[in-house]
Order: sequence, then structure tokens, then C-alpha cells
Amino acid sequence: MNMSNVILIVLAVLLLWGAINLDRTSQRRVVDDQSSQLNDSIEILRKIKGKSPNEASSNRRIAAYSETVSRAAKENPEYLGKIEKDFDAGASSNSVDIDKLISSTSEIAESLDSIQTKAQEAKVKQELDSKFVVENLTRLVHSINAVEASSQEFSRNSAVLSQNIAEVNNYLA
Repeated sequence: MNMSNVILIVLAVLLLWGAINLDRTSQRRVVDDQSSQLNDSIEILRKIKGKSPNEASSNRRIAAYSETVSRAAKENPEYLGKIEKDFDAGASSNSVDIDKLISSTSEIAESLDSIQTKAQEAKVKQELDSKFVVENLTRLVHSINAVEASSQEFSRNSAVLSQNIAEVNNYLA
């Protein structure tokens, strides 16, 4: 039963596909003309070879600016000399400032080295002090233990002595 349903569905799809293809009108395929392709290629090459309007405009602006600068340089040579002097003064001032910056940087580096050395020395001293304190505390603990032991021995001796005194008192009584 399932096989017959599959065959009927496939047959229905084939008939539907055939009906759709019969309703289509035959259309011509457009074939590109080689001369139009050539014209398009030439037009693209012309656009690529030539300058764009933005490029042409910027080139005109650059040319006008350079012409203005050259005209100003010819008309005002003193002003250009003053500009060069100001530039040289600024450059030398910047060089002095850079030298100061470099020297202050080296001073800071030396200060950092000195601080690191002092910190290292303080750390070593602190370690020695802590070792000394630990040794003293260890000796103190040993001394306390010795005093405690002698105190216990004294207590035992006192107990024995008081027992002996009690026995002597009993004997004398």
C-alpha cells in the first residue's frame, strides 16, 4: 500500500511539472553583443586612466596654495627669514627641553636605584633583627621551662620535706 502511494505521488509531481512547463512561453535568451562589451571596457579604462573630479579639484587647490606660498616668499623675504629664525629658536628650545627631560629621567632612575638599595638593606636588617628576636625568644622559652622544672622539683622537695616534718612531729609527740 505504501509503495503504491509513493508511485502515485511521484506521478502527480511529474504531471504537475509537465503542466507548468507547457504553460511557459518560449523566451529568447539575450546574447551580449561583443562590441557593447568592448565599449564598456573602453569606458571603464577611460575612467580609470583619467583623474576623478575630486582628484582634479585637490590638484588645483594644491597648485593654487603652492603658487600663493611662492608669491608670498618672493614678496616678503624678511618675513621668511623671521619665520626661519623663529623655527630655529623653537627647535633649539625643544632640544634644550628634551635634554632636561633626559637628565631628569636619568636622575629619577638613579633615585629609584638608591631607593631599591635602601629597601634591600632594610630588608636584610629586618631579617637579622627577626632572627635575633627568634633566638632570644627561644632562649626565654627554654629558661621558662627550666624555671618551671626547678619549681616543680622544689614543690616536690617541699612536699617531701613537709611530710618528713610531719613524721618527725608525730614521732616526737
